[in-house]
Amino acid sequence: DKIETSSREIIDKTGDVVWAANPANDSLKNLLLRIESYSASVLGAAGIQFKIICDEKLSESFLEMDERKNLFLICKEAIHNIIKYAQATEVLISFTKTGGHLKLLITDNGIGFQHRENAYNGNGLKNMKARVEGLKGTLNIHSEQNNGTSIEIVV
Repeated sequence: DKIETSSREIIDKTGDVVWAANPANDSLKNLLLRIESYSASVLGAAGIQFKIICDEKLSESFLEMDERKNLFLICKEAIHNIIKYAQATEVLISFTKTGGHLKLLITDNGIGFQHRENAYNGNGLKNMKARVEGLKGTLNIHSEQNNGTSIEIVV
């Protein structure tokens, strides 16, 4: 079982890197499609409703390889955490442009968690923080017990 699980994880991670490296996937629109496909498979299987919002004009924006790879992996990590911990029934993923920067907001209606600024206890949050720092962006997490969590990334 461990070998099968590890092999599947390696194949998934390799597929993510190959997808991100392909210059044909350089628009935000392609990233949205990848996030939607992933969300449908894992959130759908968990019975969690989701919605992805992005202005059509913004979706044509160009993304560098590191941007699309790290934004996708951040989304995957957030979705994984939602499924594992949040007990959410709804997830919203939105992309907007603010002050010349791309903003990704991932929110859920789950149970929330105790979060202290700059206290990244689990590997998931540490990985998200490192990815955002690699993009020279900012990460803000707001969570209230019984009132959901929002993760905001600005790059």
